[in-house]
Amino acid sequence: CEFMSALALKEAYALAESDDEGAAITRAAQSRFVGDHLGRWSGTFAEALRDASPLPYYGALADLLGVWVKAEIERLGAVPSVVVGGAGYDPLQEADAFSCPMAEPAPAAEDPGEEP
Repeated sequence: CEFMSALALKEAYALAESDDEGAAITRAAQSRFVGDHLGRWSGTFAEALRDASPLPYYGALADLLGVWVKAEIERLGAVPSVVVGGAGYDPLQEADAFSCPMAEPAPAAEDPGEEP
């Protein structure tokens, strides 16, 4: 969303400066970004966000995201290949939730029956 915001700001600046070429370039960049990235996963993410919390704030945020991205898809004529289904594998949901991949491995536990 932040990248789209930056592109929209650049487009607005180009339009304010009567820079038709700059506006066209930033609009094309927005179209590609929505088609290749944001438009692909935002609907699935919005559904997951809505389902993840009973708090109405998150449901409203998810609805707003979905409506906004759909409007951008239509405005820009983007054709995203939408990702459907679950959000995918989340390693933080496992029992041994997180370990730093750069950390040294823990020393092996000694068997209390063994002599050192």
